[in-house]
Amino acid sequence: MTKQETTRILSVISEIYPGFLKGRQPEYILEIWHRVFRETPYGAVDRALADYIAQDTKGFPPAPGTLNGMIRSGLEGEGLRDYEAWDMMQRSLGRRLGCKESGMLPREEGRQRETVRDFAEEPRCAL
Repeated sequence: MTKQETTRILSVISEIYPGFLKGRQPEYILEIWHRVFRETPYGAVDRALADYIAQDTKGFPPAPGTLNGMIRSGLEGEGLRDYEAWDMMQRSLGRRLGCKESGMLPREEGRQRETVRDFAEEPRCAL
């Protein structure tokens, strides 16, 4: 998840739980949450947050570990969704090859395997 996406997650939390950032340093909270979720696809965190909010009966905001636990239990129960697997693979390849995250691999529905194979056959790729 990018810092911009992390900011969106924290904005949702702040809207639902107005006291979430009260007396805290927002920049520091952003940095911590981004470190925790930088390898996690935005969609997974967003879905876990929505589930948390829907099930919350006590009125307390979620901790990063709570959302991580929800994401992990969801992955164990149903496996990765295609877009989550694609995002994780793209980020991993980007780090390995030194490519920028966005736009590194085209996201063509139904052509992921072919796109990855074509990308891997290019000379710049040392898989």
